[in-house]
Amino acid sequence: MTTNNVLKSKFNKPWRTSDGSASFPYASSKLSEIYGVTPEQVKDDATAVFATIYPEDLPALAASIQQSAQQLSLWQQEYRLMQADGSLRWVSGRAMPERMPDNSILWHGYIYDITTTKEYYLALERANDDLKLAQQRLELSSQQAQIGYWQVSLRSGALWWSPMIYDLFGLDEQTTNPDSELFKRIVQPDDLDLVERSEAQAIETGYHDVIHRIIRADGEVRWVHELA
Repeated sequence: MTTNNVLKSKFNKPWRTSDGSASFPYASSKLSEIYGVTPEQVKDDATAVFATIYPEDLPALAASIQQSAQQLSLWQQEYRLMQADGSLRWVSGRAMPERMPDNSILWHGYIYDITTTKEYYLALERANDDLKLAQQRLELSSQQAQIGYWQVSLRSGALWWSPMIYDLFGLDEQTTNPDSELFKRIVQPDDLDLVERSEAQAIETGYHDVIHRIIRADGEVRWVHELA
């Protein structure tokens, strides 16, 4: 749930005003929906608010407030709050500091709930990490078994090779732009007709299966098995 909170909090150092205390002297009624406390409870002492912050997020939050206070720069931070049922809620805060005559700092800003959005992006990051790990494992298996992976469009000639294909062909991945014409030059000439007939059959059947020879960049001839 996203709420339109307008919170103004007063700090000099992280969690402290010039007299060593911290407070939310001006806060909207929406404060209770974020932190579970009323504006009256934290008007003079913000301890109840800080007690809800997830301990692992406190150091970064404190550092961000310290930097904002020292530089009088925009403060913005994402952090987690502990709920009564043991769950965690993500919030995002953004405020501009103002130095007061007594040398304390008054922040004008807001804090809002970003739990749903944050959980979505965290799930996406985990999925990306899992995909990267799967790709790394695939590449390792590919190297160990000397199996390369490729994709090709028989209509446009666009071609993609995995790193092992470059190794098999003896080509530099950084300087080689694969395409169908390059591949045909790599195929041993006497086997080219065999490969092309299998490709033509693949258009009809969806199945490409051919064993043929290639000539590597160093002149070595090798046998390969294409299956797609």
